[in-house]
Amino acid sequence: MSISQATGAFANANGTNLATLAVTNITVGNYRVIVVKIASNSFTVTGVSGGGVNNWNIVNSIGNANGHFLSMWGGIVNTTGAQTITVTYSATPGASCDLMSSELVWSGGAAPRWTVEAKGGLVNAASTTIAFPTLVSGPTTDQAYWGFAQINGTGLAGSTTGFTYSTVDGNGDYGIFNGSLSANTSYSPTGSATASDASTTIAAIFNAGPNVPDVPLRQTMMRASFR
Repeated sequence: MSISQATGAFANANGTNLATLAVTNITVGNYRVIVVKIASNSFTVTGVSGGGVNNWNIVNSIGNANGHFLSMWGGIVNTTGAQTITVTYSATPGASCDLMSSELVWSGGAAPRWTVEAKGGLVNAASTTIAFPTLVSGPTTDQAYWGFAQINGTGLAGSTTGFTYSTVDGNGDYGIFNGSLSANTSYSPTGSATASDASTTIAAIFNAGPNVPDVPLRQTMMRASFR
């Protein structure tokens, strides 16, 4: 089994105080993940709503001395079609905000559960190499690595085997994805920048499918049952 991204892969928008992102969900039971970047570390993300997801859960957040804050959230898709994700900030940032999202699809159908297998973040010193967090997959093969890079300059897609990279957005940032992870394996993907610049990256490994060992040890999101 594997995990892929639904049609459209990385939905993205950016702008001053931007708090909404238009997405299109394909199938109930898929997993939608979003990362929010604020070009200021004086503000945080306090909540995410809409997007055809009933219950959003925070996955990870990281701030840095370079003046940026990144926050990743996720949840189970329960409504298909065109949707709007709305982000709530601790206060109006008055700064550029970048929203990027993907709908993750398990090859086995509607997964009865999705778990956060591993998560991390890195603040990188100035370099033309953009390092993403080193994360270790769990004991199954139904897993995907999904991440985002904030770059003080302009990013370039990397070439780490098995990983795909989004188009560089208007702020010079991009996303990364690998939906065919091997079990119990360490992953340390990298990207590039056009010049030596500081960067911050955030990522998580998501696990889908019915056979997820040691579920109590992980953050688990159960798919709601509707009658």
